[in-house]
Amino acid sequence: MSDITVDSGNPAYDCRDNCFAIIETATNKLVTGISRTKIPNTITSIGDFAFLAIQYFTDLIIPSQVTSIGHAAFLGCDLQSITSFAATPPQLSDGILGVFSDAHYSIPLYVPCGSSSQYASAWPNFTNVSERLPYIYEFRTTTISYLENRGEISVLGQPTCVNPYATIMAVANPGYRFQGWIGGDTSNPRTVHITSDTLIIASFVEVVDDIETAESSVQIFTKENSIYVNGSEGESLIVFDVYGRIIYQGTAEDNKPYKLPQTGVYMVKVGESPVQKVVIK
Repeated sequence: MSDITVDSGNPAYDCRDNCFAIIETATNKLVTGISRTKIPNTITSIGDFAFLAIQYFTDLIIPSQVTSIGHAAFLGCDLQSITSFAATPPQLSDGILGVFSDAHYSIPLYVPCGSSSQYASAWPNFTNVSERLPYIYEFRTTTISYLENRGEISVLGQPTCVNPYATIMAVANPGYRFQGWIGGDTSNPRTVHITSDTLIIASFVEVVDDIETAESSVQIFTKENSIYVNGSEGESLIVFDVYGRIIYQGTAEDNKPYKLPQTGVYMVKVGESPVQKVVIK
């Protein structure tokens, strides 16, 4: 099943907020969902077998008002992560083994700030529990088609309960350059204060001629397992991997080798110049 709709005149059930699920209107219980389901924030419970054997339903987000989850609600789902925004762990009708019977209990379980001990007690099988801000934040580009992959966003620093700031960097693919963030901000890297549900979008434009590339005189090249940077003496230099981990941060020096720990793809940011990708073979 790839779609769910409910007639607007149905007195007992609804499909609010285009959520691709059947909701029992009087009780706010989610009765049936599919892989495309986004559980609405108004839901207070998830019914028995609600997502029974739903393929590709991999990332479960439980809204803050959910207080109970029914028998075998996620039986047969290949869950890869669970994010719960409920400060009090939802009650599981027949225990954790009944509700999450097929789950790999080492998958990430993200819970609200200050509630990890409650979840450890109520949902003891999960071993990879961490606290996160009670918001949904997403960073994406204006083009998400595999046919036109203009660039990507690397998260250099995730927001935490102690430090609610995300540090992100837009990285253009060859043939494109970073234009700015939707809304007008052009800083790159950019620091974002996460205080609510947040969507940040990066925009990239095609490099149409040599005038575009003339913006930067920085030359970056590789030799063996090192990166060399020329034309940037004294400017800031950041090298990070595809996971957003900073490998080096300091001041650039011409013709100085910056040795990298292993082969792979790296991103290099020099001063205000566009981010460049390099490959260490």
